Amino acid sequence: MTRTALVAGRALRKLSSSVRHHGSRRNFSSIMNAVEEFPGIPETFTEQANGSTLSVTTLENGVIVATEDSMSSSTVTLTHPMAGSSNELPGEEGASFLNECFNYRSGSGISSLMKMRSVEDQGGVPISFGSRFGSTLGYSASPDKTDYCLSLLGTQCSFENWDVKDARALAVTKADEANENAQVVLTENIYSAAFGSHTAMGRPYFVDTSSVSVDALKSFRARTYELNGAVLVATGIKNHADFVAKSTEAFSNATVGNPVEQIKAVYQGGESRISANTPLVHVSLSFDASSCSTPLQNIVKHCFNLSRADISSFVADQGLVGVYWGGDTGSASTMLDNMCDAVASLPNDEIIAKATEAAKREDLFALECGDSKTLAGLITKSVLKSETCTSAAEIVQSYDSITKQSVQHAFAAILKTKPSLATVGNTGTVPYVGAIESRFS
Repeated sequence: MTRTALVAGRALRKLSSSVRHHGSRRNFSSIMNAVEEFPGIPETFTEQANGSTLSVTTLENGVIVATEDSMSSSTVTLTHPMAGSSNELPGEEGASFLNECFNYRSGSGISSLMKMRSVEDQGGVPISFGSRFGSTLGYSASPDKTDYCLSLLGTQCSFENWDVKDARALAVTKADEANENAQVVLTENIYSAAFGSHTAMGRPYFVDTSSVSVDALKSFRARTYELNGAVLVATGIKNHADFVAKSTEAFSNATVGNPVEQIKAVYQGGESRISANTPLVHVSLSFDASSCSTPLQNIVKHCFNLSRADISSFVADQGLVGVYWGGDTGSASTMLDNMCDAVASLPNDEIIAKATEAAKREDLFALECGDSKTLAGLITKSVLKSETCTSAAEIVQSYDSITKQSVQHAFAAILKTKPSLATVGNTGTVPYVGAIESRFS
């Protein structure tokens, strides 16, 4: 073998060893930048990233339009806040849930198939969901396609016989799925304990709709699905004024209606139990914190978390804050004692400071790391509550303005309310709420 061949062989072996050692790192072009090595590629990071900007406008028909401009993908949602089950009148029980299953059904001369295809033909995905606090329909799409299907959100429902049949079948499927989830059942039970099982707020949302009449469906929808008071949210919108103009045009022929007054829900406190033949039990203890702002409720929640590592805490709509535990029924009595201790312990300055930072980080993470649909939901809640916490700066300011004394006063106010105890599972070893009320008086 010639000397040249030997040198070449050693070089190849050395190069191979270097590649194995350094992985895919490229050393050949270390003195060249990307544009010099690959001419014509676009420059990256040419401008500084900015936080989202929220813009809000109320149309003449009463629709509140809110847009933000940071998302690369868009979600468009129209929320009817009065269409939740908490706004059902006597005789309308189940009408809210079943009406949610009529979203995107035939109406205004457009079939349900045509509505779905109109969204999907633009590369969008239909969105529909509801709760005791409202009903939402919309779609996800690329930002340049957000206005193509706006008019579909304002169409009426004609309650065709085949749509009624399909909606009832869908309601059965959704209710079965919800009632197989212990956490969902417990959440429903929390409201029953807090507001009373016979009230609109306390009744379950996922109910048997077989007895709901078409007349009740029409009555509820005509009263609560009007545009006046609805909230239209769109993410990833660069030109708010243009979107407002297109929304005005899209809803020009839709029924406006009159604002509906929300049925007042009165917190009562109490107990609700759902027994099941299982070795497990889920226990929730909650209180009325509706007098506190949303950031303050979140701080209280994290104070509960920091007080005990073996329980979880939560904030629920309608101003409920509380603690939760799930596990073997033999530990239920001891764990309820621990839950009471966590709630009744007045937090010190260190816990309040940690809880404030944890709540702030949680909201910032949800804002900056959530997807487009999550952000649309946050904006909707913010608009409905008239709270401006839809930018990082506003979130930080909302928490930094809360003093330690405010948190302690919130604890004192919360503990003056009657506790609500909700249990699901093998409830035999869980003490009744009357046995623990004295711990908070």
